[in-house]
This record gives sequence, C-alpha cells and structure tokens, in this order.
Amino acid sequence: MVNTSVRSLADAWRRGVDLPYARPALRVDGETFSYTDLDQRAQSMAAVIARTDPTGAPVAVLAQRSAAAYISMLAAVLAGRTYVPLHPAFPIDRTAGMLRRSGAATLAVGAEADGVARAVLEAGLGTPAVLFPTRDAPDWASAISRTVVVGDVDTGSAEIEAPVAVGPD
Repeated sequence: MVNTSVRSLADAWRRGVDLPYARPALRVDGETFSYTDLDQRAQSMAAVIARTDPTGAPVAVLAQRSAAAYISMLAAVLAGRTYVPLHPAFPIDRTAGMLRRSGAATLAVGAEADGVARAVLEAGLGTPAVLFPTRDAPDWASAISRTVVVGDVDTGSAEIEAPVAVGPD
C-alpha cells in the first residue's frame, strides 16, 4: 500500500521529526544530533536559503561527510530546492565549472572545503550567497565581493528571520 499523504522527501522528514525516536538522527564529526536538533538547524538554514535567494535556484554543497554536508542537504530539501554535491577533493577548475553549470545561487561550505571554496570564490566564480552551516563565517569570506556571507551564528539574528517551516507546498 502506498502512503499518499507524503508527497516529497521534505514531507516525509517533517512527519518523521514528530515521532518519538530514542536513537540519534546523525552521528558525525564526534557530534550527535537528535531529530529535533537536526531539524531546527536545517529549518534555520532553509529559511536563510529562501530569504537570500527567492528564485528557487539549486543549492551547491561543498562539503564531505560532515555535519555541514548533512545539514546543508537537508536544508536544501526543506527549502524546496535541489542540491548539487561538490567534492572538496576535486580540482578547483572542475569544482568551479560544476558550480557555474549548476546555476546554484547558494553555496554551503563545510570547514573541510575552505581552501577550495576560497579559491573558487576569489576567482570570481562565486554565488550570491555563501553559507557556513556549522560555524561562524571565516575571515576570508568577508573579503569576497558581491556575495552575502552567512555563518551559523547569523541564522538566528534579527536580520535573518527566525526559523520557519519552508518548502514547496
């Protein structure tokens, strides 16, 4: 029997968050996230994505097997966006080309990808918004022109609206 009340991955996640799970949702980088914690962080980031880019463009995720990667992918889904995974170990030219061809208007960066992100953005191949989902924005990020930079600490600020449920419906 098919469950027709779940129309998307975001719907399935939202329904699952309310269930009383005793096990963690995510263990990575020595951190453990409950379903509620992971949902709150992803919803906050989804609200930032929706606010900084109302066009519905994809979200590029430059991170690998980190809290930043998983939070960013979930946030993109909750914001009703596709996400484009970019591997931090790929050559900078390849990453820049993938980012440009993807049409992404938002780039989420994990700490493990700072070097690649900085090189891509300094080469002028940036996106209008660069998000650092699990930390404050590094100093180098503020020097990138034409780019909105948002660190984890900023997602709850008055300038960025409080977390709200966002999605395609």
